[in-house]
Amino acid sequence: GNHQPLCCCGQSRREGLVCAFTTGRECPKSEKYMPEMCEFPEMIDYSAKHTIRGCQCRDFNHCMTNPPHNGHAWCKVTKEKRCGKKGKNPYTNARWDYCMVNGDPLNVVFGTDVT
Repeated sequence: GNHQPLCCCGQSRREGLVCAFTTGRECPKSEKYMPEMCEFPEMIDYSAKHTIRGCQCRDFNHCMTNPPHNGHAWCKVTKEKRCGKKGKNPYTNARWDYCMVNGDPLNVVFGTDVT
């Protein structure tokens, strides 16, 4: 498919905060997207220098916190160079771009240089 499981959390009277994966495009209205709360976090490091089109994110932290668009991390980009895409995104009408995956996954997990 064109999306990935999302970690959605909601309040339960008996259990408190309850989190689970959903295969929908977004969390149900009564729940909140909280990727850090699910049991298997994804070990991906995104570039803090540029997006896939060479743009600058307004906030590179959004690569890890925005709900995925078509299964990929994204961020709103600065208006410099009229970079990124305009529209065609269910989450924003601002300019945006997909985040660039950075580095070696082993380095992300173990904090070591494998070269």
